[in-house]
Amino acid sequence: MNYRLRFFILFSALFLADAHGANVYAPTLPSGPECFGSFSQFSISDPFLSLSKSLKNPSQELINYRWLSQRFSENDPLVSFFRQAMQVAPEHRKELLEIVKNSPIHKDAKDFLSVALYDKDLWKKYYYDIAYNVFDPYMGSHEVWLELLERMPAEIRAQCEKEIATGYAAASKASQTKNHFTMYKTAGKRRGMDAFIRLTETSAENVDTLVKQGMSPKEAYFSEMKRLNAKYFAGTERGNYDFELILEAARRVQKMLVKNKMPDEIGETVLAGSFTNGKAVVGESDIDFFSPNLNNFFREKLAKNEITNEQILAYREANIKYVKSMKDDLEDFAKEKWGKGEIEEPPRDIIGPKESARLNTFQIYVYPDHIDLAVFPRANPEEMVPKPAIYRLE
Repeated sequence: MNYRLRFFILFSALFLADAHGANVYAPTLPSGPECFGSFSQFSISDPFLSLSKSLKNPSQELINYRWLSQRFSENDPLVSFFRQAMQVAPEHRKELLEIVKNSPIHKDAKDFLSVALYDKDLWKKYYYDIAYNVFDPYMGSHEVWLELLERMPAEIRAQCEKEIATGYAAASKASQTKNHFTMYKTAGKRRGMDAFIRLTETSAENVDTLVKQGMSPKEAYFSEMKRLNAKYFAGTERGNYDFELILEAARRVQKMLVKNKMPDEIGETVLAGSFTNGKAVVGESDIDFFSPNLNNFFREKLAKNEITNEQILAYREANIKYVKSMKDDLEDFAKEKWGKGEIEEPPRDIIGPKESARLNTFQIYVYPDHIDLAVFPRANPEEMVPKPAIYRLE
């Protein structure tokens, strides 16, 4: 676009604004390098202008749209509007929320777009579902929900953190009724709260920084759990135990590994869940563990012709004895130190350590000759559960 034409357009816009009053929308021109973009980026391609036009005169498809009628995906007719709504400048959100409210579109679609515009009331009502959607395989497009959390204004985040601090203890882990933001309700409110903490706190970065500053991995691990407890669980019984109990439980597992002569190469036994993340309740919470995944071990060995059928049977028999003795010993530990003799091993074909890490940052990996801390970074657009950083504890 030549400069004369550009000057004419800008001059005309200013003249019209002066002639018709302040109600005419005049987008703010950028300064610096951004000013070299084409003028079109300030007109109809602007998210505010584009959405305003679409919502004031919506298509019949959008008017009839019901969020629960379809799975969330890039082919969903509302996703492009959702993405645009997230990108609307903060100073225009309130005005656009009013346009959404008065639009003839369906209530489900109104709520959906209002969440993308960070409506306070809807975020207070649905924030835990929004967070859990990042990890819900039924929801698809996890990066969209992740972007929504990353763009979250500070006041919305503070509001959500306050809701967790006051409501975590009473929240249920059981599945609840589906709503505007859940295609299939696969988790309860507390799981959504766990997901929010997991996705918004920088625990992995904090531990890495503390270790680089000279703390031992154990000190950094304990320090981060204490920080989170002070923020979310202060004044409650949650996390009110000596974190050395976590390592004591790991040592009990290690003794059983050695006693049953389990080779280091079969993989780690994993302690996970609320217990290893400093937010369990003594006498109430289970201690979760995952025994070594022998199927993966056998698969790799068979592919390289490094194991016989006889050895597979021997390994399986040894593992059965190990898991039973380890579980019995952990139950004795729980009764003695924890006040509840219940140990839980989730079925590996349903949930494994990686799935558990969606809601918790820390896991303990136990081997016959050492114990490691696994610290999982937050989700990113490419990976819901990135590979953990590993620190040697003992």
